[in-house]
Amino acid sequence: MSESIRTATAEPQRGSLIPLRTYEPPQVSERAEHRRERYRRRAVAQRREIRQARAAADLDPDGKDGFAKPSRRVWCGRARTFGSVAVKVRHDEGGSHAHFSGVQHCGSVWACPVCAPIIRRERADEITEGARRHIAMGGGIAMVTFTIRHSRADGLSDSMQVLADAYSDMSRSRAFRGWKAERGMIGHITSTEITYGVNGWHPHRHVLMLFSRPVSHEQERVLQGELFAMWSHAVERSGGETVSREAFDVRAVTSGEEQVASYVTKTVKGVEGIGKEVSLADVKAGRASGSINPFQLLDVETLDAERLWNEYADATKGRSAIRWSRGLRDALGMGREKTDQEIVDEMERIGEIQLLIAPSLFNRSVRSYRSACLILEAAERGDYGYIRRTLGGSGYTITLPDGHTVAMMCDYMTEAA
Repeated sequence: MSESIRTATAEPQRGSLIPLRTYEPPQVSERAEHRRERYRRRAVAQRREIRQARAAADLDPDGKDGFAKPSRRVWCGRARTFGSVAVKVRHDEGGSHAHFSGVQHCGSVWACPVCAPIIRRERADEITEGARRHIAMGGGIAMVTFTIRHSRADGLSDSMQVLADAYSDMSRSRAFRGWKAERGMIGHITSTEITYGVNGWHPHRHVLMLFSRPVSHEQERVLQGELFAMWSHAVERSGGETVSREAFDVRAVTSGEEQVASYVTKTVKGVEGIGKEVSLADVKAGRASGSINPFQLLDVETLDAERLWNEYADATKGRSAIRWSRGLRDALGMGREKTDQEIVDEMERIGEIQLLIAPSLFNRSVRSYRSACLILEAAERGDYGYIRRTLGGSGYTITLPDGHTVAMMCDYMTEAA
């Protein structure tokens, strides 16, 4: 047995295990803190969905009797029924980052605090790349925000339907088709954003309109007037009420400018900010005073917060969050668009395996969001002692930094072939 393995086995014996709930690493990185927040929010969302499903089945929401089938989001993060759960670690400029492979992913871009950021960041990179290619070919882009007037009395599902109907009505209108031809609009990318504030739910759409010619900042006011007239008419036809012209936002996007718009995050510059602005809407804090994004409802344990979250999860189910107009990806050479599920599943192939855990052991010992995060943090630090104290004496395999693989089959470690 190698010296590295002897060193790895020189840990506290059985009976000296440290209870997981009392363990606290001396320092936690900002990335680890963000992961803890996402995992905690997912646990809250899953508990709320289970309670809602039980209540709908006339069962005690907090009871254990009977069975009510919730959506697949409830199983996100749990071990699959086949194969081991792997802890993979990748290294980049920000340090080491660990994640689980071999667990279930719900792939919800709307209602999963863990899957949504993965999907939206991939979409952000695609949108940014598409914008760069379009501008490099001599085209122009305008970012337009379509919204409707709303109040606390308006349900989210109804407001989203009015928004969708109005945009569809405007897009199909003869006036808009003529305007597109006159202005040289060749395609668009739409993203629906939802926030909640003092006036209730606020669904709106960010649309990147791509034109065959550059769009100058001097043209913003002209485009604003033309689009606002068509949008107001479409909203009224769909049973809604439009906002004032001053609140109807149109911004020209040019290569190399210091800031795409006043509401783009300060760390994002020019074209590089487009993808994040359009696609990361629901994982950022609300911009307006008193406005929050839906995931922040998972930070408050009140009946109102739970009711609003359930309303949001129900209203967004089955709706697309980000959509490219037909033929636009091909025109920009972007290739086939991956599904949300494909994006989260692809994450499993990134990184090197440092730990393999039997599914039964994973579901038994890594059930809570906190224990899952602590295992990942230990893998990032290379703290194999903590992993042993947590998982016990059998059911997993560790790959050491020198490439040796050791398996915990019972109460000792053996070098794998």
